[in-house]
Amino acid sequence: MNKELTAMQMLIEAMQKSYDSIDGSESFTSNIQKGEIGNRIRQAKSLLQKEQEQIEKAFSEGFDDGIESELGYRTKYENQRDYYKSKYGGEV
Repeated sequence: MNKELTAMQMLIEAMQKSYDSIDGSESFTSNIQKGEIGNRIRQAKSLLQKEQEQIEKAFSEGFDDGIESELGYRTKYENQRDYYKSKYGGEV
C-alpha cells in the first residue's frame, strides 16, 4: 500500500507491543490477558485486510456510487489516496 501507517495499522502495532510485553508464564491472569490481546490483534488485522481488499476491488473495477467498507463507511472518492486521507487523516 504505502509507507505511512493508517490509524488501524498503528493500533495493531500498539496492541502487538502490548502483547509482546506480557510474559504468559507469570500467572494465569497474564495468560488470559495475552490471549485476549492476541484475539483483538487477529480481529483488527482481519478487518483491515477485508477493508483493503474491498477498497482495492472497488477502485480496480471503477465505481459510481462509492464504496461501503466493513466499518460502514460509504464514500465517493476518485482514488484510494483521497479515501484514506479523508478516513484516517494526514498524508498517505
